[in-house]
Amino acid sequence: MSSGRKVKHLKIGAASGSRSSAAAAPTTMDEALEAGIEHEERGERFHAGAKAERAFNEAVKAYAIAAQLDARNAIPLYNLARVHFVLATQFQLPPESCVALQQSLQLYDRATQLSQALPEMSSLEQNTLAELPDAFALDVKYNLHAAQQSLAELLEESQRPVDEETIVSLYSSAAYGFISVGDMQRAILDDSARRQAEADRAEEVEDEMQEEDASSGHMSTDEDSDGYAEKEDWTASPVTPATTLETFLSAHSCLLSILSRSFPAGSAPHSGTTSAQTLERAALDARDALARADQLVLTCPNPSELSDEGEWEVALANLQAARRAGVIAEADRRSELASLSGQVFPATAEDMAGLNAIEGDVSLGGMHLLGLASTSTSPSSTTAARDAGAASLVTSQDELVRQACDLADQLLSLSVIRTRRAQNADCRKQAWEIASLATKLFQYAHGTLLSRKAGALGAIDASTSAGRARANISCSLSSASLLRGGPAAAPLMSDKSKETLLDNARIFARRALVEIGLSSSVLPEASGANDTAWSDAAMRALQACAPQGGWEGTRTTADAILAAVRATWARQQLAAKVQNETKRASSSAELAHLTRCVQTLLRGAHAQQWAVALALDPAGPRRIVEEGWECASQEGSFWVAWQQELL
Repeated sequence: MSSGRKVKHLKIGAASGSRSSAAAAPTTMDEALEAGIEHEERGERFHAGAKAERAFNEAVKAYAIAAQLDARNAIPLYNLARVHFVLATQFQLPPESCVALQQSLQLYDRATQLSQALPEMSSLEQNTLAELPDAFALDVKYNLHAAQQSLAELLEESQRPVDEETIVSLYSSAAYGFISVGDMQRAILDDSARRQAEADRAEEVEDEMQEEDASSGHMSTDEDSDGYAEKEDWTASPVTPATTLETFLSAHSCLLSILSRSFPAGSAPHSGTTSAQTLERAALDARDALARADQLVLTCPNPSELSDEGEWEVALANLQAARRAGVIAEADRRSELASLSGQVFPATAEDMAGLNAIEGDVSLGGMHLLGLASTSTSPSSTTAARDAGAASLVTSQDELVRQACDLADQLLSLSVIRTRRAQNADCRKQAWEIASLATKLFQYAHGTLLSRKAGALGAIDASTSAGRARANISCSLSSASLLRGGPAAAPLMSDKSKETLLDNARIFARRALVEIGLSSSVLPEASGANDTAWSDAAMRALQACAPQGGWEGTRTTADAILAAVRATWARQQLAAKVQNETKRASSSAELAHLTRCVQTLLRGAHAQQWAVALALDPAGPRRIVEEGWECASQEGSFWVAWQQELL
């Protein structure tokens, strides 16, 4: 959901007790909190499905009772807000999920009012803090802004018509709220560093005194160790350099979302939006968030030791990715606006140099990662990891997969920018090369996920994060193949090579359908050569097909269906162009079959949810229209006609 850090699942309350304690009606706040924690942990164990959702709903009831039993305590409200967030993002669909996120925001706001007041920003800027910010109050505030970001993303993807004012306002509140939280976290870190230095100096003095005592025969007593207990107490803080860095990166992510809908100074914003920032201001604010992150990296002492194991290294990798994302987002927006106004980007030597630089940086990062990946999966490294513990290899592979997908997405965005100058042969060549590297990164990521043992693969549907991850990568591979066989095709590429790429796009899209569990009811016969009779059982299964995995799962399923439609249409168009009648006929039949499948979903038991997930606008599915990766000049007309056929 969110491109920023996920909301923390930190449960605050009494320690979990026996199951019998949760069975009886709670009479105190502590008992109600304990019952809520037990239900929540049960939901986490089930992870997905009806049993998990039922457990989280029971946790909501228990936390609500706790809030009623002690109306002045922020902890029950905090826990209640978190579980509403989980239900909204993992189980519910719009509009219910939007309502649940709004409830979560209101609860976080009430918890903020009841928790310790946070200092004013002016005090932080002037270094005149009377006391440090409360860590719990900071956690509540962080989660409040994470919920704002998630609600903005959900409205952006599901709302029709889109309320630009509300979305920009939510992103803006979240961004500047994250910056405020990050500054306060930094104040805590600075104070911890100061106190650590004082403790180290005191320890040196104590060591000298002990040496003198030892020479005179004096032995230290238990009272001498009281200072160590005190030191352990104040250093046990949830604020770490890594979490602080991620907070600034969350702000940067929100600011990039604002940048993506901004306009140059002096141009009129669309849809009557009055609160839209100028592109220049949005880019400046995004760079300011990164500057705060850079300052933390440069000045924070011992950040790796003060963070959880491996956490700081991951945060540094995220910072590097954010730097690239910021440059690409600004270039992409300028390129998009130039294309809409009939101009070109880059138009100046300076812009071209900047584009070449970021392309080189991301490409180098991608090639470096593929080199690391080949090393980490070699027999010698696998044996070493097994000797040290297999978990370390899995963790490093998970991080490599995530970074590979981030780099591949950035490369595809850069390739699209190049294709907007398709008349330039050098631009097309560069677009082809970076799109090809993106494909290699996606293939590595998908292959790594499939290499896991069966128990770690997750369900073959959209209910689990593992299933969604595989399907999303397959959809991305399909888009990359369409790009490489269309606007990013290498100069002088033969029609035969283009046919192969479009065949691959179809294969990747069909694989995505398999990975989200729709293969038996959506895919035609394996040959795809003719539109065979669709069984009554398959029709009934599709009519009753319920969205799985909350909004994330439903959107992934819709994206897989749209990827299959798009790839099949592109294949049909090229087959007609090269006069391959057999392939044209089979593609036409398959496209008709997929269209009937979508019609069935839109007339079934969950029609409203599927309509929202497919994001149908007058110009076609919104996510594809905004993607800007038209694989043929007629694609816009196709989507308009396809939607009219659906409705």
